[in-house]
Amino acid sequence: MKWSLVILCLCVLSLSAQNDLRIVTTGSHVLQVEYKGKWTSAFPQAEVLVRDVMGDTIHIRIRIGSEDYPYTLYMLDRGNPTAGMEFLYKVHGDGKLGFLACMPSTRNPDPIVPGVPQVDTSKKKKCSTWELV
Repeated sequence: MKWSLVILCLCVLSLSAQNDLRIVTTGSHVLQVEYKGKWTSAFPQAEVLVRDVMGDTIHIRIRIGSEDYPYTLYMLDRGNPTAGMEFLYKVHGDGKLGFLACMPSTRNPDPIVPGVPQVDTSKKKKCSTWELV
């Protein structure tokens, strides 16, 4: 009983602070983002998505070309902690970062296309020739 309560509390805490961070560039610049000591992508991109950000304050480093820009971002909505939100920022070629929006995070089902059909309709109609529908 004691361990199940501890595990339940840890699960609630871990789910309560997961947000996403999306950074897009203006113009034709490409960027890389370093979060928790790891680069989010191997190659520079025009849009970078960092999923499952834990905590309200994060430290990232953005690389545009050969220049690095460190930032501290506060993932709060009007000063209140959030959960399940996506924060959208834009970055200019000179490294200036601007806040664009905070919206509910949406995720595609995984996998997008199921491996097997949900309803098997292969035996409903037996056709030996092609027919126009």
